[in-house]
Amino acid sequence: MTEYEAASLAVQQAALAAQQAAIWVAAAVGAAQCSLIGVGLYIMRRASIQRDAMLQETMKALDSQHRETMASLESRHRKTMKALENQNNAMMELIRRTSAPSAQGDG
Repeated sequence: MTEYEAASLAVQQAALAAQQAAIWVAAAVGAAQCSLIGVGLYIMRRASIQRDAMLQETMKALDSQHRETMASLESRHRKTMKALENQNNAMMELIRRTSAPSAQGDG
């Protein structure tokens, strides 16, 4: 083997080693990127689960408040309607008592 062939072979081996090193570096970078993406997705999923749990708690609290408010409003509505009914009965009795005697017999 001539000196030129030996040098050429050495250069080719060095180039091959550099290409192999580049492949391993690219693989390591790709693996690191995939790992970072995987960790990011895991963190996002955990945050989503926590947010869903908080939303469920908030919805339960709001539902409970809504039920209490509606019960209170229903009770107040019944009281108001009873008061209006009593007022109506009183007004009807007042009209009956103050109407003209001829109008009482007609009705």
